[in-house]
Amino acid sequence: MTPDFIKQDIEENLLGGYLVFYANMTDVQKAQLELVATPDLFSSSSNKRLFTEIKIAIEKGYCDMNMLNDHLKGESWFENSGGWTWLAELCRSPAMKGSMLGYAKRLHESYVQRRSYELLNEVVESLAVNGDHQEKINTVTEAASSITALMTNTKKKPTEMKEAIDGILKGIEVRLKNGGATGLKTGLNAIDQSMGARGIGSTDLIVIGARPKTGKTLTSLRIAANCAMDGKKVLFFSLEMHAEELAIRLMSAVSSLNPDDLYGDVSDDNNEFWDKFTSGVSALHDKHITIEDTPNLKIQQMDAVAKQINAECGGLDLIVVDYIQKAGVNDKGRHDLSIGEISGGLKTLAKDIKVPVVALSQLNRNGTGKPTIAHLRESGQIEQDADAIFLIHNAEEDDEGNGLGSLVEMNMPAYRHGPGAGPFFLDKTNGKMIDADNGTVISYQNKVNQARQQAEESKSNRSSGFKRS
Repeated sequence: MTPDFIKQDIEENLLGGYLVFYANMTDVQKAQLELVATPDLFSSSSNKRLFTEIKIAIEKGYCDMNMLNDHLKGESWFENSGGWTWLAELCRSPAMKGSMLGYAKRLHESYVQRRSYELLNEVVESLAVNGDHQEKINTVTEAASSITALMTNTKKKPTEMKEAIDGILKGIEVRLKNGGATGLKTGLNAIDQSMGARGIGSTDLIVIGARPKTGKTLTSLRIAANCAMDGKKVLFFSLEMHAEELAIRLMSAVSSLNPDDLYGDVSDDNNEFWDKFTSGVSALHDKHITIEDTPNLKIQQMDAVAKQINAECGGLDLIVVDYIQKAGVNDKGRHDLSIGEISGGLKTLAKDIKVPVVALSQLNRNGTGKPTIAHLRESGQIEQDADAIFLIHNAEEDDEGNGLGSLVEMNMPAYRHGPGAGPFFLDKTNGKMIDADNGTVISYQNKVNQARQQAEESKSNRSSGFKRS
């Protein structure tokens, strides 16, 4: 029994249509057909080969049965398929020029089913033989990713100017309804003020970079929790931390609960602990936060998971990735190319499903003080892909870069849609990232100014002493 996804008759009808009617099609009809018709649509090797030869003939300026026969005569694959008789048979039942696009679309549907069937068979064969468990899991997830890509890879037509203008007008309507904001707001003034009235756009990739133990994960937790409490649907890829540990930190981010409280007295008599725990649970228990904590996920797997959850929940509002360097790589010799593939894949994901992605990135460990984009690991590709880059560091550090105090400085050195911004200040007291209060910031800035003034005076005194000698 021939599988339903093998459409031999439709393949032959389409090939016949090319031979008989293609030359008389309008330019618009030809352009529409070119967007869909590819050699992969054909299930048999002979049909696929003939279609390729027809395309070559078209490029050379002819698509005539007689000329094609003269060109292919004597080739074994062509003669074995029937040669001249085969071409004549195809021309007896061609798809009409007005229906060729419809035939091509039906073959594309069959190709998606056929390729999915092949991928699933590969999974079954992989699971049936002895082998490493993780390798089998990788085979399954990569197949799922490929199938998801096939199912969601609809052909998007170019956007007419009128449609683009309509989209702009809808954006203005949203701004008027939301008090001037169009995009996503994080609830952290340091970020929201940097992004301006535009906010975080639906296809944006936002990268937050920091050295270890500076506060990048705390920042992402606060963003995720704030958005969820605002009614948004959030997917959090935790590539380093277990789901339960992340849930504790999320609850801590929006309540009086501290993560360390769970490792202290949790007896029924400790009312203080249970009051804190209840406040954390109440804040987030019914909010839409999905945590994916599988380690070493490759970008193809993250893409598949995100698209599946986006479809299941009726549309995500935010994706968070903690963090880029913990994602799995595709066995490339150069790690910078792998990181580039990940950042590029996250940007493509945001564009595909129109959901912004906030991705954390590690900075080079060596160095202290205010970081720059050059401190981003494998920064070249990340800088190209990101719509905005935020860099954070401890406002006060010792000589080895360890933080002194709870104040964190954030700057936005790169923004695709406007100028950079900063500095802004955050406070990570008790493991919660919040906007620093004005008093704390002013006190810190006075301290910095005082230290700078003392340094300048010391330099001036040394210079004066040198001149007198």
